[in-house]
Amino acid sequence: KGGAGRSEVRSMVGAGLVVSLLLFAVVLALAHTQSRAEQLAEAMSESYRRSEQRFRNAMLYSGSGIALLDGEGRIVEANPALSRILGVAPGALPGTRFLARFLDGEADEALAGSALTPATLQLRRSDGDIRLVQVVLSEVPGDEGSDVAALVQVSDATDRIRAERAVRLLNRTLEARARL
Repeated sequence: KGGAGRSEVRSMVGAGLVVSLLLFAVVLALAHTQSRAEQLAEAMSESYRRSEQRFRNAMLYSGSGIALLDGEGRIVEANPALSRILGVAPGALPGTRFLARFLDGEADEALAGSALTPATLQLRRSDGDIRLVQVVLSEVPGDEGSDVAALVQVSDATDRIRAERAVRLLNRTLEARARL
């Protein structure tokens, strides 16, 4: 009976040792997995930070006016170029209706067409000056209830359009003189 008891003890000690080694291997694997997960999270955070910085730089340094609009057409965020085009301080734009700055209510119809089709519209700046701007509106796909529904790009085309009109008028005048 003494030999059988020792055999059982040896078996139990051996089984305990095997279980201990297996548990040690599991703990080691979990520690490695946690370390790898932390490295991935850190890399993703850095990637997100760089992406956010690229977006901020694009908004800040773009020569075109850019605004993000919510589902009601209110400005969520706008860049300095749009502030200059509209003649307002940058902080005054968030929360305001973008289309309210345009004359004759044409903007609703013109921008309701196909996405990425430029529309030339008249806009009244805060100083009362009427400017001709090219506007491109594109929907931003996202989750239901997202705070951004559209991106709008605005370029002041007043000088170019007025110059083109002057050239056309001059050409008509010259053509009329040539017929005489």
